Amino acid sequence: MSDTAPLRSPVFQSLRSRRWLLWGALLGLVLALLAVLVFLAAEYEQQRDQASLEADAGGVAGDIRGALLRNVQNLQSLHSVAASSGGWDAPAAEMLAAHREIVRLEWRDPQLRVLAQRDTPFMALPFGQLDRRQALPDVQQACDNARRVSGPAYSSSYFWPLRDGLGLEMMEMCLPLARAGTASGYLVATYSLPGMLSELTSKEALRGRGLAFIEPDGTRLALHSSVGGTRRTLVATSLLDLPGHTLMVRLERPRAAYALFPNVLTAVVGVLSLALLAVLGLLARDIRRRQQAEHELADALAFRKAMEDSLVTGLRARDMEGRVTYVNPAFCQM
Repeated sequence: MSDTAPLRSPVFQSLRSRRWLLWGALLGLVLALLAVLVFLAAEYEQQRDQASLEADAGGVAGDIRGALLRNVQNLQSLHSVAASSGGWDAPAAEMLAAHREIVRLEWRDPQLRVLAQRDTPFMALPFGQLDRRQALPDVQQACDNARRVSGPAYSSSYFWPLRDGLGLEMMEMCLPLARAGTASGYLVATYSLPGMLSELTSKEALRGRGLAFIEPDGTRLALHSSVGGTRRTLVATSLLDLPGHTLMVRLERPRAAYALFPNVLTAVVGVLSLALLAVLGLLARDIRRRQQAEHELADALAFRKAMEDSLVTGLRARDMEGRVTYVNPAFCQM
């Protein structure tokens, strides 16, 4: 027993505890590294999704801007076809039927007096609640900008009350008209902001997404669609820069996934992390088995040495060249 006692000595226990501490530190570092990798992968995926959404928001703003430019070209052709107020009504009605985003068309003289007008067929009396003259300051603003830039210009958006307690956010577009190089008046188109969102954007690109016009401070002007539920969403904004006025387009969509791993890159990093942990576990088990075998061998050698030391018979061992390689205490005493 005295020979096997060193294997259970405090020094041995200290070395064993230190070994387990090193293994714990290694495992902790590996876990921290894997957690950082998973976090960075998730952040990269989120930033990529955010960048994609911002590009889509810019595309939506570009679609609206391009559609408004085509509307200006159509309005110019409308004035060239209808040279007089008497023949202006029918082409204006056709254009309003083809463009639901336009609430009203007006032909005004250089002093902004109305020469001809036509309301959209998709809305009953849009200016029946208040007198149209209440919107004259906005028309004046748009036409002043149009005269200054010699082209179409837009007013700031304003809220117009409708019947039954409803209302609509609108915006005026003023197009200067000229005949034989002389100013002949203005063509004013009153746009509905919700109509612009629904009619001037791609329906397929907006499926499952939320779209709205907002103020720079985040106040919502017009809403086309929203993301339902209580899930966290990605939000992107883009400027719709129009002559005389600037709107902000807000686009949002839900996050792509709701599981532990949001997407492919994070899932791959997670699988590799689990594989690395599994390899570490197998390595630790192999080292533990080897240490157990070494402890058993050391116990066996200590037991055999204790038996040899307790013999009264002398023992001696020689190699093939005749050199003595081992003697027991009894042989030494002899």
